[in-house]
Amino acid sequence: MNATALHPGDQVRLKSGGSWTGQLAPQGSGAPGNPIVIGSYGSGAKPVLAGQGLVGATVLLSNEHDVTVDGLEVTNTTGQPKSATSPVTVGIELYGKDAGTLADLTVQNNYVHDTDSATGNYSSDPAAGGIIYIIRGNTTPTRFDHLTIQDNEVADSGSYGISGVSTWMVRDGWTSLWDFLGIPTTEFAAYYPSTALTIRGNRVHDISAGGIAPLVISGALIEHNTVQRTSVGHGNAAIWWADADDTTVQYNDVSQTPMIAGDTDASAFDADASTYGSLVQYNFSHDNDGGFFESVAAYNGAAQAVVRYNVSQNDGQGTDDSGTYAAPLKFYSLTGHVDVLNNTIWTTAGTTAPSAKMVWLQSSSATGVTLSGNIFGNAAELPYTNSGSSGAITYTHNLYYPGQPRPADSSPVVGDPKLTAPGTATAITDLSGYALGAGSAAASAGVPNAEAGGRDAVGGAVPSSNPDLGAVQSTGAVTPTVSMSSAAGALGAIDYTYPTAQTFSSVALGEVNGANGANQGPMNVTVQTWNGSRWITQSARIALGWAATGPGLGEYRSLDLPAPVTTTAVRIVVNAADSAWGSLTSPDLRLGDYVLDAGSSSIGALSARWAGDLSDLVPTTTWSSPTSGYSFPFDLDRTFRQPRSVRQVAISAWFGQGQGPTDVTIQTWNGSGWVTQAADQTLSWAHNSSVVDTDVVTLPAAVTTTGLRVVVNAANTTWGNVAVNEIAVS
Repeated sequence: MNATALHPGDQVRLKSGGSWTGQLAPQGSGAPGNPIVIGSYGSGAKPVLAGQGLVGATVLLSNEHDVTVDGLEVTNTTGQPKSATSPVTVGIELYGKDAGTLADLTVQNNYVHDTDSATGNYSSDPAAGGIIYIIRGNTTPTRFDHLTIQDNEVADSGSYGISGVSTWMVRDGWTSLWDFLGIPTTEFAAYYPSTALTIRGNRVHDISAGGIAPLVISGALIEHNTVQRTSVGHGNAAIWWADADDTTVQYNDVSQTPMIAGDTDASAFDADASTYGSLVQYNFSHDNDGGFFESVAAYNGAAQAVVRYNVSQNDGQGTDDSGTYAAPLKFYSLTGHVDVLNNTIWTTAGTTAPSAKMVWLQSSSATGVTLSGNIFGNAAELPYTNSGSSGAITYTHNLYYPGQPRPADSSPVVGDPKLTAPGTATAITDLSGYALGAGSAAASAGVPNAEAGGRDAVGGAVPSSNPDLGAVQSTGAVTPTVSMSSAAGALGAIDYTYPTAQTFSSVALGEVNGANGANQGPMNVTVQTWNGSRWITQSARIALGWAATGPGLGEYRSLDLPAPVTTTAVRIVVNAADSAWGSLTSPDLRLGDYVLDAGSSSIGALSARWAGDLSDLVPTTTWSSPTSGYSFPFDLDRTFRQPRSVRQVAISAWFGQGQGPTDVTIQTWNGSGWVTQAADQTLSWAHNSSVVDTDVVTLPAAVTTTGLRVVVNAANTTWGNVAVNEIAVS
């Protein structure tokens, strides 16, 4: 195979379920729009390619372009414990040397795991690990263009997860990379970055060093990745980038980066040496010992970044001996012009690191740092520091809760932000607890900022004036004024009036907090909206069916509108209601693209409230199988009443270690049959308690469908049953 010259459009398919040893190094390149494809055929497990630690890279593309590597399982390990003489290996390597521009390489849908590295610095070698790009030479400027690394799982790497280096990196006084890479110092050349790199939708976990770490890049996009338990063998950050211009890092879920002895990083995100124009937005960072964000500069290249609308939960609670480097926000020497805007940074517990801080500044050479519009929830009572450097950090219009300690802020807001459920989020799809509740001190307390970006952490609009503080604007979850009125020919009407205009395509009516839809809820309603002078009917005489017969269970019913509408008021005209208890409740009303649906299961109608449980917007309601009489695999189906674009499927469970699914396949309905989008996806659960955990399966690409099937292949069955709280799509 390796000796065969491939041509544009050729496909090399390995049989699913098969295994091979050694190195796969195909020869030849594709053409724009007509790539060579290395993939699989047949059903079953991904074909396995095992380098066994005998080759530098198990899959090697050298000086090639327009090639796709898709759907393989790749390893490269001797299987022996790490030592000073262990081989330093790569799973999938993209290599270029004095070759000009190498365009349109794609690495997707692979499972790359168990790569080796020696002890010491080799445990943090960005040229070794799971999926790695390497550019060498100094005679012909060489770069990758539109390299895409997406929807892979990378795990158990002896060094990095996804990373890359280049000899074309010299600028700002930075003249060479690390000695242990073995590259002669004479080989490094003037800055020539790879362009339009995309690292998207990957799950990277259990990595010795950095999880995602591209170097020498321009215009890179790092988004929708889940990164867990990186830097477990050598101090590092989970996602970091260096020698980089205009890098966007967004929609990532990063957690559990440990702080080991002597570590100065252990943060979720790090804009490292010689970085300009970085944008860090809409991420969820939690339980990272070193912190949420840090900027690190070296030589003459000051780190520059905008950090906006992220949620940081219990970061910077490091547990190394000193805790000196533990802080949600850290700014190292030569940092310049970093704006940290409208983030919510929340700590809920004390820290065992005696020197941990809320904000940490290494030295006075860090300048131009502005913190504005943020919410600091500082239950751990961590100090803020300027490290004796007056003016290095400017604080303005931030909220501090509790009010002490706090730094010198030119316009501080001190008060309770009254977030709905802070500190409880388990995934990036679960940030509703950071919405502002009624009476929040953060409401409308901000000032307009040209760098706000127009949306918040959950997609809500940022108003042009009087924005809220923090990462989640109340305009996306604002509390309306509720009143009762009369309506001709009906029992009455319930009016929901909003302080600002809302745009939505459906409404969800809910019976929660002890209400009981089946005995006191509306049974037939008409939805109207206010156009400024009169009520306009959007959906008439919609029948509602409430399944709950006991109080406090909580369920929602969705009402679709014919088209999106913008309004300041919604009227629910109640045409009929169940008055078994002699009263009528005012339902909770949610606006947005809610499409609650019908559900079924291949093992029977196991719960009368199946659909309500798995798509009811209430994470504490549960669908459960019987304790016996069923077998794996079985199906859980959602049938959408409107076509949905699905890229991610979030599955939630409580007591997951005892009753949660552990292996699932995701399928979608194409109009005539079920199509597998992601097979044999492993789910992991952190708790065996009433804490609701969420794990996310990312599809290879967005799929528009009217049906979703979750095939449960295996599960924890401590008590015999399998249970799921919620299946959400995005």
